[in-house]
Amino acid sequence: MQGLRALLVEDDPEDAGRIGAALARTGRVARLAHARDREEATRALAAEPFDVLLVDLNLPDSQGLPTVDAFVALRPELPVVVVSRFAGGDLAVAAESLRRGAQDFLAKDELAETDLARITRFACERKRAERRRLALAGRDPETGLPDLAGLRASLERARERAIRRNRRLGLVLVALGDVAVLRQDWGEAFVRALERATATALRTAVRRSDEVARIAPGRFLILLEDLPGEAALAAATSRIGQVATDRLCARGHGSVRLALAAELLAPRDPLPVELVVSGLEARLSPVEPPPAATEDGGGRKSVQTR
Repeated sequence: MQGLRALLVEDDPEDAGRIGAALARTGRVARLAHARDREEATRALAAEPFDVLLVDLNLPDSQGLPTVDAFVALRPELPVVVVSRFAGGDLAVAAESLRRGAQDFLAKDELAETDLARITRFACERKRAERRRLALAGRDPETGLPDLAGLRASLERARERAIRRNRRLGLVLVALGDVAVLRQDWGEAFVRALERATATALRTAVRRSDEVARIAPGRFLILLEDLPGEAALAAATSRIGQVATDRLCARGHGSVRLALAAELLAPRDPLPVELVVSGLEARLSPVEPPPAATEDGGGRKSVQTR
């Protein structure tokens, strides 16, 4: 592969220079951007596209293995190569980094004898293969959430459980608005970052027994189990909307307004999911953000999603 765009997250200037030199040996990396910490890397990832992340485990604002967790969660579709001074031969740290989602691990003291560009290229190939497997398995490669096919399979299993327990199911549609307009106004990188942030926010807003899926650009569908009736669905929908909105505000997306609609399902009446979603689209209602989240005293452009 030629022309890789790599982002190096490294706070030590000397190490950054050595890693840059190692990548330059073969000419396979077309662009190498440099961020000194996790916050700076997050801004860089939102501003332009990259093919691979090269990440030191110990940064000023992120230490150890949680650094891997943070970058894998931030951009699950990108391969992460850990390049760290965690001693060469520390197989436990390397193995745990891979288990947490990194594609490869390289000790800094091995840079002299290692073709880092080749390792980076292979990491990209492995990530592409992983994304293909996810797509075949009913998962959305962008967020790691189930896609519509995956949710449909989960719904069939949930119907069986609901019949045994004499309970109801709920489907909650969550919309970011007109994604085409968002892309035009803010760019593809912003929309992708917003969708990933929304996926994370929704996962934190639901119970462990519930399932969140990304069914289309800007559209998420939540399957709620074990509901006694309409009141429980309404309460759950309100809670999800408020918690997710608060989370998005905390991540700098306070001007984005989610819209939600919910439907209570009788488990013995298996309506097609697509038909339910079509009805929910017509009933979407925006979540009112907290007052502080709607203020924009800096003259920044407001995102209108409804």
